[in-house]
Amino acid sequence: MNRHAFYPGVVIPTVPSRRKRLLRFLRWLALFMAVALMVLGAATAIAMLVSIDAQLDSAFMQGMKAGQQMCARGA
Repeated sequence: MNRHAFYPGVVIPTVPSRRKRLLRFLRWLALFMAVALMVLGAATAIAMLVSIDAQLDSAFMQGMKAGQQMCARGA
């Protein structure tokens, strides 16, 4: 329908069609899902980095203990 048909210069407001509302909803849903996936990915990456850091700290401390034992034995 031409919204300018009856009164030139006056736009008659129309109710968005069901299809347009569905497409708008799906677009917002896709955006929300993309943001949620990015946040989840960032949280996973941070958790992996923290875990790797803890493992490296543990390995470093084991190496320090081994070095102290070797020095104590006079190696």
